[in-house]
Amino acid sequence: AKLVNHSAQGLEIQLPLLVARGTPIEITIDSIDGTLHRQLAKQGLQKIRVEVRWVREDDKSHLHGVRFLDLDSRQSELLMDLLCQFGPTLGVSSSSAS
Repeated sequence: AKLVNHSAQGLEIQLPLLVARGTPIEITIDSIDGTLHRQLAKQGLQKIRVEVRWVREDDKSHLHGVRFLDLDSRQSELLMDLLCQFGPTLGVSSSSAS
């Protein structure tokens, strides 16, 4: 999966499979070298809960708009700062939230 865009409220991610609107999922975000995930893990953000808000088909993949669940303002600000530092070439892994 690939991170396409981000804001303080959520992310736009590209996934190979369609995830239905309203579905909660857990994601991990990382840079190619693993540095971003290590920094997020230090802050308790190794897994981030999101909810799918919209889906759009794009060629052979699906774009998903997801909103953050359970992040406080400090965590949200930290996440945005790190995403801006690491730039647009970030990977996202997802799994169903329980």
